[in-house]
Amino acid sequence: MGSAVTAAVIAAYTDVIGPFKKKQKQISIPFDLRRHTTKQIGDVFCFCAGASQFPYNYDGQKSFWENASVLNKEIHKRVKKLDSSGLEIPEFDPALIDALTCFATFKKLLPEAYTKTKNLEDFSNDTKNVSFSFAEKYENMFPGIIPSNLGRLDIPETYGDLRINRMIFLPAWSDSVPLILGGISIGDKMVFSINYPYHKDMGDSTTHKMIQIRNNTLKYLGFPNKTNDIVMN
Repeated sequence: MGSAVTAAVIAAYTDVIGPFKKKQKQISIPFDLRRHTTKQIGDVFCFCAGASQFPYNYDGQKSFWENASVLNKEIHKRVKKLDSSGLEIPEFDPALIDALTCFATFKKLLPEAYTKTKNLEDFSNDTKNVSFSFAEKYENMFPGIIPSNLGRLDIPETYGDLRINRMIFLPAWSDSVPLILGGISIGDKMVFSINYPYHKDMGDSTTHKMIQIRNNTLKYLGFPNKTNDIVMN
């Protein structure tokens, strides 16, 4: 079902916004690493998640369910054979992670922050360092869509007189990724959220478009009677 929802949102996005940019015609699919371990992980307070990123473009010449089937097969094929390259990175100074993923990446978004201290100013002026080189390449690696589906939660639906009807998962969003979905299931219900950054200078146009995307998604999935104009702010 997760593949169908993802394909439906991509189709709806294409209807309302248009095709993804060339560099964003790719998708990042998360999966549960617990299912691939040879030893029991035990009780840990976290989700053990990995992700597979690959090119994907919705084919308007095929039906919605044909697109969903193609995506589902591709996901299962990739999850069966995990990419271990992330385990083979040599040891390096942990501060390099901060430089690569934070300081270099956000220079364009918050240039005024780099004038606050001499260290930050010196860092921002050294544009030939490896951090900025990596950040430029990293900008072209962002996928168009990231569906973050936690799957079915293995927790009780009732707690005394309280019964959980449904749960909502709101993952972190990013200006760099046009679509970020949060999916979660409990009992016989699955809820997906479409998360997006909202800036005051955008007015109501972005929210209106996202409502259209959500409603078109429901139509693709066969639930036209569930469409509405409600949005959570």
